[in-house]
Amino acid sequence: MDYQQTRHLNNERLRALMSSGATDFRGTYPMALNLEPSSHCNARCPLCPTGADELGRGQNHMKLELFRGIVDEVAPYVSKMTLYNYGEPFLNPSIFDMIAHADAHDITTKISTNGTAFYRDSWIESLVTSGLDELIVSLDGADAETFNQYRVGLPFDPIIPGLYLLRDFKKRYNSATPNVHVQMLAMRHNQHQLEDIRAIAARAEAHFIVKSINLGMVSNGFDLFDEYMPTQPDMPRRYEQSADRGIVPKVQVGHYCPIVWTSMMINADGTVNPCCYDYHSDWVIGNLAHETVGDIWSGETFTALRQQIHDDITQTPICRTCSVAALIAEQRERV
Repeated sequence: MDYQQTRHLNNERLRALMSSGATDFRGTYPMALNLEPSSHCNARCPLCPTGADELGRGQNHMKLELFRGIVDEVAPYVSKMTLYNYGEPFLNPSIFDMIAHADAHDITTKISTNGTAFYRDSWIESLVTSGLDELIVSLDGADAETFNQYRVGLPFDPIIPGLYLLRDFKKRYNSATPNVHVQMLAMRHNQHQLEDIRAIAARAEAHFIVKSINLGMVSNGFDLFDEYMPTQPDMPRRYEQSADRGIVPKVQVGHYCPIVWTSMMINADGTVNPCCYDYHSDWVIGNLAHETVGDIWSGETFTALRQQIHDDITQTPICRTCSVAALIAEQRERV
């Protein structure tokens, strides 16, 4: 079914509402959705709320029936889905069925893996045949010792061969997708391997991304500044340290964040948060066990949150300390 017209009209209406400063979105749907296939993880990353046992909700796999129901409801309006949050998506045994169902409704999918996707050759082949559009592969070291300093407990050996096999499967199927990104979190202990990881990405015919670490997701994150923050000047850092202010985002929170006007975060258990930066699910705005995406999107709770952010973003606790909101504000001011 061709949803091009309904998606275009929905997006145009959302843009008009955002431009006017409106917060009541009745009759519209998000432009995009973030969904969490699983909140389980097989790694114990110290700066992640799942790895640090601070997620604030149970560990679940999203049920395939729930996922299909979401897709069937939003397909006339939503063209993009991000399928990851605070867990490893490929631990969900239905993940490839989810990708294929979204693809059948002409919804592009983006997914991030800690390398679990490469544990079986059949999974690597399915990355190509399922209809996945974009894959981010976390590779925070060029060897096991460096990699496992942050990705604690995670097998390293399958990842690099898996990247190369994925490259070969794409050629075998003459497929341009998934578009692969090798992503390195810039940290003090791995900064010396920047060029080694870049070379691995090049050999895998993948894009290479260097991403700054987020200290704000766990309770002791800022205590780990000296341990994890890179020292090389060419490495990205979203925080700075000063004698008078301590450790703070390099860019302060502005007066704008587009996330709650364009998308929302659906967790593996069906609860809904305004965005993926609500690390501990402090602000639950709905539950798909007894509501629809449309109900939650235009409901009183989400509308009130948008109004609060519009009036004064610093009065919203999850926004006040958000380094991502600060970066978005800075980017908008540069345009």
